[in-house]
Amino acid sequence: MSFAEADFDELVDLIYEAPFDFSLWPDVLHRISRAVNAKGGLLLPGAAPTALFASASRDIVDALGPYASVWGQHDFMREPIVERRVHGAITQLDFLSQQDVDRLPYFQEFRRPYGMEGLICYIVEANLPSSVAISFQLDCGKARLLDEERSRCDSLCRHVARAVRIAARLAGSVTLRSGLVEAMQSLTTGLAVVDAGKRIVFANQRFESLGQRGLRIVNRRLVTEHPGQQSALERILARAFEPQRAPLLSNSIALRRSSARPLLVQVMPLQAKHKQEKDFAALFDRRLALIVATDPDEALPTGESSLRALGLTSAETRVARLIGGGLSPAEAAAQLENAEGTVRTLLKRVYSKIGVQRQSQLANLIARLTLVE
Repeated sequence: MSFAEADFDELVDLIYEAPFDFSLWPDVLHRISRAVNAKGGLLLPGAAPTALFASASRDIVDALGPYASVWGQHDFMREPIVERRVHGAITQLDFLSQQDVDRLPYFQEFRRPYGMEGLICYIVEANLPSSVAISFQLDCGKARLLDEERSRCDSLCRHVARAVRIAARLAGSVTLRSGLVEAMQSLTTGLAVVDAGKRIVFANQRFESLGQRGLRIVNRRLVTEHPGQQSALERILARAFEPQRAPLLSNSIALRRSSARPLLVQVMPLQAKHKQEKDFAALFDRRLALIVATDPDEALPTGESSLRALGLTSAETRVARLIGGGLSPAEAAAQLENAEGTVRTLLKRVYSKIGVQRQSQLANLIARLTLVE
């Protein structure tokens, strides 16, 4: 089979497109198989259940079901791959003699009926709990690749290994981003992120719900209920993008609205822009700021579950909430209908368990805990 340099370059380009489009992997494996005169190829996570194939070329898909249901447990190469006792390229003859191949049911009853005999496998360490195997199945009667085919396969699989590592990093990044977004959606405080152009790039559901309560998002920009406060909000947003600006509590505004109490908004920079940037990122202004919106009219969380998670008993939690909310021990005792001495004893236990020494520290901790309930 003729395989020109242009074919090689085109295939390498396709390999590096695959991390960004998972649907391309079957075609990548198919074309590499044709390039090295193999029957078909697959990507297989080494430590995954046998039913899980990352991807496979169309030439061998019929064999995947029987492998997953029956023959995978007889695959003599899985154990060294899972335990990572092998490096580089391996074949069946690195573990077995040709006589073993000729007599083992795995080869004679499974692989041969599907037109497969020899194989060559490359192990990729992708900085994941599982290694990934790149495996190419050879036609019946072919135990090894020829020297030219082996050299071409080695070259292509080095590119596939890099592409797999890229895909692993991308998958980790996507997982992290989706996890952070899910966490932000679960918070009881309104959170949004704006760019330097004052455009919303993210808002959790609680922030979006403010549209009927004082602050709307219109064409990705924030609009106050009272037009007279729009310019003040714009100044607060612009201040977050000033050079060397640190997060300040003064970078806040109370937005008037039709309800009795105003909406409290605080803006904090998320990252600074470095004038020394010389790379591609310097072409784009990707400075961001976090907006925290608190609606005093909403029933606020109490922090009770977080206090219990810190080891406080029910009685200690009640005392912590009241004292942290600003009551004196005497006032807390009256509300709980307990003796003041009992409340003070419980308060000492609270301080000891959560590592604070003053009422102000307790109040600060409880205020922070309410953000995550």
